[in-house]
Amino acid sequence: MLNTYFKDSRTLARYRSGLANLYLENFIVWLESQGYRRFTIRRHVREVVHFADWAEAEGLALRDLDRGALDRLCSQLAERNSLRYPCGKQRQICHSARLWIDASSFSIFVRRPINSGSAVIFHFICSHTSSVFYST
Repeated sequence: MLNTYFKDSRTLARYRSGLANLYLENFIVWLESQGYRRFTIRRHVREVVHFADWAEAEGLALRDLDRGALDRLCSQLAERNSLRYPCGKQRQICHSARLWIDASSFSIFVRRPINSGSAVIFHFICSHTSSVFYST
């Protein structure tokens, strides 16, 4: 799914190596199922990666990426007057990270490794449609 929205190999490598990597593909599927368009999906993924990069720099693990961590980030951004771009437009990092946290905390997507030969298959469970997707 990342390949659908991002073409640059350096961007793909960075997104796949970060803390949020485990859930980005499923987050994209969820955003698509909610009717988000290409531009907005790209923005949300980019901002979630920024949130995960910040969390990693703060010493947080994936399991720590919750509303508390998001509140901490948004507070830090507010203290530095960084919630808006210099042109006055609001930054989307807090909104995008909140979407990602809400999606993961309400079991919209869950990863479960299943050994199948040499490949590891992950179930993506979409609770609102009861659909199961497989990816390798």
